[in-house]
Amino acid sequence: MRLLHFDLSGRLVLTDFGSYSIPLYAILSHRWGNPNSEVLFGDIESNAYHKKDGYQKIEFCAKQAAQDQLQ
Repeated sequence: MRLLHFDLSGRLVLTDFGSYSIPLYAILSHRWGNPNSEVLFGDIESNAYHKKDGYQKIEFCAKQAAQDQLQ
């Protein structure tokens, strides 16, 4: 299982937990607008995610998860 989160430096990363113990996590619903604005796996790997409009939704969801004491 891969979980999306911000690391200590504030960079968006995916962590693959494989057989490791999976921490508590949230599934936060979203609805994308323009398909070109959606943040894709490759955008995260290339660090180009912050250039897309969909990044604002991810950032909002991460803040909500943090308020709910989830990583």
